[in-house]
Amino acid sequence: MTPNVGSITLWAAFGLALAGTAIAHRSIRVSRGLVRLAAAATTLSALVLSISALGEDYYLAYIADNVRSDDEWPFRLASIWAGAEGSLLVFSAIVAVTISASAPSRSGPLMAVGATITVLTATSALASNPFARLDITPLDGAGSTPILDHPAMLVHPPLLYLGMALALVPALAPAGSRVGVVSARASFTLLTAALALGAAWAYVELGWGGWWAWDPVENVALVCWLLLAASFHIGPRSGAAQVTHLALWSAVFAGAALTRTSLRTSVHAFADATAIGWGLWPLTAAAVAAAIVAAWRRGTGRRLTPPKLWRTLAPGALVASAVIVAVGTYRPLMPGGATAGWFYARTLYPMLVFALPAMGLLRPGVSRPSTRSFVFLAAGFTAGLTTAAMTGATELPQLVLAAGVGAGSASLLDPPWNGRTIAHAGVFVVVIGILGATASTTATRTVETGSTTSVAGHVVRLDSVQVVETEPVRVEAWFDVDGRATSSSIVQYPARGIRLTETGTVTTIWTDVQVVLRTADNSGTAVVMVNVQPLTSAVWIGSAIVGLGAVMSTRQRHRDRNHAAGNRSQQTV
Repeated sequence: MTPNVGSITLWAAFGLALAGTAIAHRSIRVSRGLVRLAAAATTLSALVLSISALGEDYYLAYIADNVRSDDEWPFRLASIWAGAEGSLLVFSAIVAVTISASAPSRSGPLMAVGATITVLTATSALASNPFARLDITPLDGAGSTPILDHPAMLVHPPLLYLGMALALVPALAPAGSRVGVVSARASFTLLTAALALGAAWAYVELGWGGWWAWDPVENVALVCWLLLAASFHIGPRSGAAQVTHLALWSAVFAGAALTRTSLRTSVHAFADATAIGWGLWPLTAAAVAAAIVAAWRRGTGRRLTPPKLWRTLAPGALVASAVIVAVGTYRPLMPGGATAGWFYARTLYPMLVFALPAMGLLRPGVSRPSTRSFVFLAAGFTAGLTTAAMTGATELPQLVLAAGVGAGSASLLDPPWNGRTIAHAGVFVVVIGILGATASTTATRTVETGSTTSVAGHVVRLDSVQVVETEPVRVEAWFDVDGRATSSSIVQYPARGIRLTETGTVTTIWTDVQVVLRTADNSGTAVVMVNVQPLTSAVWIGSAIVGLGAVMSTRQRHRDRNHAAGNRSQQTV
């Protein structure tokens, strides 16, 4: 196959999707076939780009910009989502395959699928074509941004794209159907994994801003995660859950538009292009309009029974949190610049304080909180507050969060114990990691080879410093941290004008000690920043527990449905 095949198949996908959309109201069967062919053609186009990356076809501008000859083959393959053009094509292929595979049997959802693929492929072909050719073929490529030369690059972006794509499916499927429920749970699990993996990547590469920086890409995924969690608490068959699923379409494509069009300062700015907005913003507007119309239709002509107040508290808090994150993320589109981290901390803090005990008392599957749950909650509140005070916490936010974690965790001791309980327990573990981050200690010191310094009770010794003059220029220092060896380095890429810091981290179950090299010379003197991060491992452990609980809850729901169906059959007989 040649790169021309990639461009041809991309245009073919556009034509097939457009035709499928146009005839959806006349022949669902033919329309569905055309839409699936369009998804296959989009995937073939992405496959051609992958082959070009592996084959180092530098006459393609995209390959010349993102691949270099000394890249190992997994990173050459991963380069297809390292830049704006390839990233959009891969995202379009994943979305096309995912939503077309749901095989909607109604003309309305089928038209939505066809129109989405039409817009995505047209935007890729017209505004961000990865198959544009160079007049002169270079001998070697520039390679992707150096910070992307990390194993997480191989899986983190595809996980995020697939999680976003699966979030679209519940709005296409009938309310409460297995396809919709499984897709929502799978999306939630994949987004959890993608967020945790991206946070771990940023944590190691200090230049990304720590493990969470309220970056637009992080926020967009978090908004979808919160909306999915809200839909689980509402119940898949309710009208409110269906409206939430429709809102996910707006969240996914508004996020794709924002993070790919240079409208926000972002550590992911290497994968954006302003022209992409010509397709993605209208698609977002159409999704918003469709969600509003569908919500209005669901609410008119029906006599709605207000749910009990306590059943609305958890989903209400989750939706409100999603709105707060969205407001902070999209507000900078207006004059005023980026939203500072304090906005999210101050506005979400009351939600988190309320949610911690509520997650224990108001779990899905619990018909009514029991008296025993309140006893456990009171005991846990006291234990959490006491533990925080005994470990030296003095600030009110720390004490309140600790008390909330104790209260909510203790209330989970009351049955039932199932996948939902495990997922909630995972959230508590993540909050413990967040609580630990509020007690971090940072100090910058000047040290000489053989000398030691102490930060928050941890002893750091500089063992040696080495400067490598060959490109890329690398300054590396080796340290001993509490008897364990680690290294930190500064890497200069003169051709790209980039300076990266690679962090040395010594990890235990209770505390991480990060050593960040700031400056160093051949005399053996270095300036280092030492970060002591308590309980960071709880973030990764808790994320894994949340994902496990989501998977288990899906299987439990399937068993419950089969059991209920069996009981109905026996009653009929």
